[in-house]
Amino acid sequence: MKKISLLIASIFVLFMSLLVSCQSDEQPTDEKITSANEEIPQLEPVSTIVDVGTRNAQPAVIKLTFWITEKFAAQSDLLNEQLADFERANRHLNVETVLKRNAGPAGILNFLLSAHSVAPGVLPDVVILSSDDLPKAWRNDLIQPLDGQIDSTIIEDLLPAARMLGTVDGQLAGVPFEMNVEHIIYNTNQISSSFVLWDDVLSQNIRYQFPAQGPNNTLSHTILGQYLSAGGTLMDEEGNVAINDVALKSVLTYYQSAIEHGIIDDTILDISTTEDLWDKYLAGSIDVIHTNTHKYLTDRRLLNDTKIAPIPSQKEKLVIIGQGWVLAIVTKDSIRQTEAIRLVQSLISAEANAAWSSRSAVIPTRKTAFELVAGDDPYWTFLREYLNSVTAPPNFVGYEQLSRILQQAVVQVIHQEATPDEAVQTALNALQ
Repeated sequence: MKKISLLIASIFVLFMSLLVSCQSDEQPTDEKITSANEEIPQLEPVSTIVDVGTRNAQPAVIKLTFWITEKFAAQSDLLNEQLADFERANRHLNVETVLKRNAGPAGILNFLLSAHSVAPGVLPDVVILSSDDLPKAWRNDLIQPLDGQIDSTIIEDLLPAARMLGTVDGQLAGVPFEMNVEHIIYNTNQISSSFVLWDDVLSQNIRYQFPAQGPNNTLSHTILGQYLSAGGTLMDEEGNVAINDVALKSVLTYYQSAIEHGIIDDTILDISTTEDLWDKYLAGSIDVIHTNTHKYLTDRRLLNDTKIAPIPSQKEKLVIIGQGWVLAIVTKDSIRQTEAIRLVQSLISAEANAAWSSRSAVIPTRKTAFELVAGDDPYWTFLREYLNSVTAPPNFVGYEQLSRILQQAVVQVIHQEATPDEAVQTALNALQ
């Protein structure tokens, strides 16, 4: 009986253990089912994600490369301000400036020429060039034509002299942003009468100096202007290079007379820029010198008993050779061209042009900017009329050779190695 009771008890314990075990095994199963029945977060369709990305995407930033020269290092703060304003107005653009030398083997023009041939990938989008270098850049296909590309209101607002400085072979090759012109200053203690014509110069007991040496043995802008003022021509009716012998003889005779009167001497052949004369004038060793707008505006506070006047000419007709700097487009990519033109137009706005003129002590190239700068300053009143006589340096093919021939005639007379007639004949023979 006792054994039966123990057996029943054991069976009961085993039954209860199995029951507990079954309940324990079922609990996880219930949890998994519950989890499986929970709502699963839904992913957005791929197309929706792409749409959102496109809607929020920012336009790609285009970096424009802008080559400038060391000449403008002093105005870097103003240029940086103007470029920052441009970038704020055009968030998709960034402008990187690269500094190059003004001229010479490592100058900006030679860099353009070299890169164009061997490394076109480093070429800039926009470049600053001297108006003297513009023709060479144009004829070597380094820069792009701008006719029809620049806003017509800007073109119409350019001063006539400025428009000429930016034109090569009848096309707009660059947009001038500053100009510089040559004129004279004289000591009023030594000269009290009119000082306009060559006869006025020859009637004075004065000392007079001007640049008589151009680059690479060519004519200086001073002498070229005097030759053209005397009725000189550089081409005949058929477009061939030519010399007006009458005009050339007039210029050479004027120099011969000035030497005989002790007004000038052959040291002017060592003078290539007006800057070479300023200190001599301040020291009182010269009564009349040629200077330019930039130098005069920069240092006129140092002058006493001084007046300004046009460069003396043979007749009332006056021709002055101007010089300046231009903005040109290099890139040939149509999209980058559009953005580069946007940059050029920003830098040549009337306000920007006036600010640049005031800071740099140069002549602005836009009519509206000129009036903003001029005010009632007598010097700007003088320039307003004087600029009507300004023209661009000749840039036709063959001019450099012609210029050397004319310069040789000038050298012969000033060194008193030949008479005006002899020098003219030598020049005509050299042109054959």
